[in-house]
Amino acid sequence: MRFFPLASAASFLLAAAGNAQNLLVNGSFDAPVIVGRIPESAGGTPVQAGVQSSWAAFAVSPETSDGRVIAGMTTEVARTGKQSLFVDFVNVTASSRAAVLRTHLIPIKGGHTYRVSLWGRIDRKRPLTLDERGAEVLLEVRYFAADQTSDVGEPVTGTQLIPGEMVPGTTPELIFRSGKWKESFAKASAPEGAAFIRVTWTWATPEKSGETDGVIYWDDAAILDEADAK
Repeated sequence: MRFFPLASAASFLLAAAGNAQNLLVNGSFDAPVIVGRIPESAGGTPVQAGVQSSWAAFAVSPETSDGRVIAGMTTEVARTGKQSLFVDFVNVTASSRAAVLRTHLIPIKGGHTYRVSLWGRIDRKRPLTLDERGAEVLLEVRYFAADQTSDVGEPVTGTQLIPGEMVPGTTPELIFRSGKWKESFAKASAPEGAAFIRVTWTWATPEKSGETDGVIYWDDAAILDEADAK
């Protein structure tokens, strides 16, 4: 399964806002309050003691001679609120260099369909471009039984290319841009017997040669029960 970029999600979001509750606490990354661009290693993370948050882990690959990935929180740009996440690929030539964001186990209802989403926007000054090696955002959704340890069903996975796709013989598809936020979402049906969901987003360099250099911002992560949005 792959993500689905939306040209316009306004009508859905207006309906969802009145009926469906976002199951993610601190999905807008507005806590803890920071100023400027703060890396995860210096406290720019939604995973902190004393912060009400659905986020369980936020980490990046260690620096190597093949480039580095810096991820954290920033007040430079935000879709809503005052803060967002940033992922900065700094001259990365290695593959599988990544930043990973993972939720705690979140209570859900078995048999329901959930809409998992996140908004992205490319940095104006250091964009990821189609004519260079880009990056990927990978999604993993896992379901757990009431004991919080037993998997229920198979994991749901998806991949979205950043900033878009270059397919020989076709028009390049630029998904993420610097001038506007773009939502990517996936729909996943929880198996009967599922009591919890855990979502992981991973931003990584792909398994091909080249250099990845640029910044992308992320905001307003959400998990919505589609039954509540109708």
